Amino acid sequence: MELTPRHSDGDAGAILPAAPDAQSQALSAWSEDHLTAAQLRWMENEVSVLRRVVAKCTRDKGQAPVMYDVGCGIPARLFRDDELGSVIDSVQAYVGIDNEPATIEEARLLYGQRGRFLDPMDYHEALSAVEGGRAELIICLGNTLGTLPGDRTAHVKFMGQHADTLLISVVRKGPDVLRERIAYYEKNGINCQINWDTNIIHSDVWGDSLAFGEGEFAQFSAALREAGMTRVSLHASDPLGTVLVAQR
Repeated sequence: MELTPRHSDGDAGAILPAAPDAQSQALSAWSEDHLTAAQLRWMENEVSVLRRVVAKCTRDKGQAPVMYDVGCGIPARLFRDDELGSVIDSVQAYVGIDNEPATIEEARLLYGQRGRFLDPMDYHEALSAVEGGRAELIICLGNTLGTLPGDRTAHVKFMGQHADTLLISVVRKGPDVLRERIAYYEKNGINCQINWDTNIIHSDVWGDSLAFGEGEFAQFSAALREAGMTRVSLHASDPLGTVLVAQR
């Protein structure tokens, strides 16, 4: 198998096996047996915050919200039935948005009877077409924001402009979190380059994957207030992440 150097700040370091097919790895890498123990705990806590937000939306509006999922991927965690029931059962309707055709095809195959998955498209197009101009609840989970190209603050603001309530879950900056993120790439044999100064991991599968700290959260909060949000809060999603919640 071809081996490509993993880099730390431009210097050659340990090596990871190169990915033979980025798209197929992207599809498989989020199945539970491909996740690390730290990621599983992070995602469980992420979903716990989402449950509380859905419950608050329901109380405030007097009915369950329609939930739009930006960069939905294969949303197994949302459709899983456990002792609390599935997250999907607590919303009025679910709409998945992703720009990868293979991802939408797989999501429809697995969950199409319980949720709606739009044809592959950019999320800007999908949210701009929401009836009335704003969705009741928009979510963006699993550090999807960290892999979106371009200005992340602009992405946050655009989502905020089209939501009554917005929930975005990301990974935090820090050496311990970065090591856990690297462990995930290693577990899945995904070749990557790491910048320890910026906490950016680059791979052929997701391109640049960013992490976020206090400075970025301050920028996001300011952008969301400009978008008309009146309440912005941060919630820990240990051991890896932070969940930003904004309400109009």
